[in-house]
Amino acid sequence: MQEILYNNSMKEYKICLLSDEFYEKYPTDIFSEILQKGETRPYLVLLLKIDGKQYAIPFRSNINHKYCFKIVNNRGLKEGLDYTKTLVVEEKDVGRSAHLRSGTIPQVDEHIDVIIRDFKKFIELYKKIKSGEKRGKTEEYIYSMTTLKYFD
Repeated sequence: MQEILYNNSMKEYKICLLSDEFYEKYPTDIFSEILQKGETRPYLVLLLKIDGKQYAIPFRSNINHKYCFKIVNNRGLKEGLDYTKTLVVEEKDVGRSAHLRSGTIPQVDEHIDVIIRDFKKFIELYKKIKSGEKRGKTEEYIYSMTTLKYFD
């Protein structure tokens, strides 16, 4: 597993892949919103511990919604961390270490506080949607697309 990286405010995070066993526990025919690219191009995830839970937020290309942290790149892609596809994982679900493009790590490092703040806001929104407190057309769409519903 990749060593823990630290930013200036000492927030802990890891960048890794999830284990094959994790994907075996959550097959796509049942858990259709969990992202899987197959063995050739697995999803890299940012691993964060928040309020006693360990979250794996996937790095994705072509994100077309606002529930993400966008990463600036020179390839014209809408890349970033997609909060809607976040997984709740255990330590045994964490696979091998992973490496990002050289321009991505500094952006994550520099903005880890923003990522954590915005991700916590997304978790709160999800909780309101799940409880029925907030349920409009946008919220119905978020609930239909999020992977957090598999881990309640």
